[in-house]
Amino acid sequence: MGRLWLPGLFCVLGAMGAGCVPSVHSYPIGGPAVHPLALTTDSPEVRAGRERLEAYLQWGFQQQHYPTMTAGVVVDRELVYEHYIQSHGRRTYALASITKTFTATAIMQLVDRGLVHLDDPITKFFPDLDLSTPGLDSEPILIRHLLSHTSGIPDLRYYDHPDWVSEQESGLEFRVPRQIYPAGRHYRYANHGFMILGAVVEQVSGQPLEEYYRTYIFEPLDMRDAHYGSNLSGAFGIYTSLHDLANYAIMWLNEGRNLRGQQVLSPEAVRMMLEPPLIYPDGTNLPYCGLGWRVHREGNYVNTFFHIGGADGTMTWIQMFPRYRVAILYLGNPPEMRDEVMYRIPEIQHRLGDLATAMVGAPQPVYNYEPSIAGSSLRSRIVGQYQDPLNNQAIEVREEDGRLMASWLRGRTEQIVPVAPRQYQGTASGIVYDFPFTSYDGSAVGIATMSQYFFRAGEQSADKDLEGAHPDELPLLASP
Repeated sequence: MGRLWLPGLFCVLGAMGAGCVPSVHSYPIGGPAVHPLALTTDSPEVRAGRERLEAYLQWGFQQQHYPTMTAGVVVDRELVYEHYIQSHGRRTYALASITKTFTATAIMQLVDRGLVHLDDPITKFFPDLDLSTPGLDSEPILIRHLLSHTSGIPDLRYYDHPDWVSEQESGLEFRVPRQIYPAGRHYRYANHGFMILGAVVEQVSGQPLEEYYRTYIFEPLDMRDAHYGSNLSGAFGIYTSLHDLANYAIMWLNEGRNLRGQQVLSPEAVRMMLEPPLIYPDGTNLPYCGLGWRVHREGNYVNTFFHIGGADGTMTWIQMFPRYRVAILYLGNPPEMRDEVMYRIPEIQHRLGDLATAMVGAPQPVYNYEPSIAGSSLRSRIVGQYQDPLNNQAIEVREEDGRLMASWLRGRTEQIVPVAPRQYQGTASGIVYDFPFTSYDGSAVGIATMSQYFFRAGEQSADKDLEGAHPDELPLLASP
């Protein structure tokens, strides 16, 4: 059954009766504090939110989507709601890819200590680790590229002919695929990038990864249930409980501080992790991957940041809404991540978000977000000829009768329409065309698709100045 606790930490008694108002904090990440925030155990909205969520989770259990399930809501420094189906607060679940956020935290702790720098090339730590592909002309892969999935390593879920660098060649304990994109230009999710980061943590700290996590993250956060699988790497392998994951969320809602007010990660490191790693020349509401976290930026502030974990045997989620100082979590263990299980995940997230909305008295769902899409001013900056040097394929982007068209040298011609701040989608093929930029006022320097990179004619040198890809002039976070 679900339990809802009233966190006395910031309850105002007296005239408010059963109501509760969180103390007012500054919100350097999520924007100005929203006031008033009402937290109550017994409002009609909270009761309705609990019933809708719990009924939905119970239905999934009855459909045998998962044998156990747990979900929670954190407000400020308290786990204020928890719900269990055949489970309890200390039962552990595989976090799967949420492990990556712990690895990113470890790297940023080493950055805080001056032992690692975001612009360190990976060859500083592994001199023989050459992931370059002849003809791609990539700049060196940096630590920040691995953290933001912009190293150029392919996503092997969708790329089935990688060129592997062996363990003997790389000096690592696992093989790694070579780049198919120049570093620092295109987001493409890559487990191997975080496996490399895990190896960096071990080399720099002189500790096995599990020992580092335990000493510098789990113990300071009172994550008493956390442990590891036999497959632990920087990309996956941590197991933990709802109570532990709540303590982790509390750190992120409080600028890197634990429940005792101790700084586990510096506020500046938290800020850096939530900044955009690529140039977005158009739009203000930007969805992107920061350093370890997926981020939705709204205007000058972070609306939310989150990560998912999913595979056979696990479905996990953690999402922070810093403007409202609230986080939502769930942990489950579906035997198989079938389509009918996967398709239910967004609704679980929304119903948890609706409950969180009711609990903090937000005027609209805390997860409401409308990403920007590329405006008409971008059209002239992406028109041109592009070529893939690895297979001699080419694309021409042109305007035709008021429409943007993409014509492949061998193959299709289709209209492309904007779907994100710098992405367009083919109306016939569904292909997403990502247009990288190296300045805010210049033209696109290439096109990235799921499996190819095309240089703009005359731009086939990735040794251009990419310092702009870490924009100081783009305000993301307000000052404290």
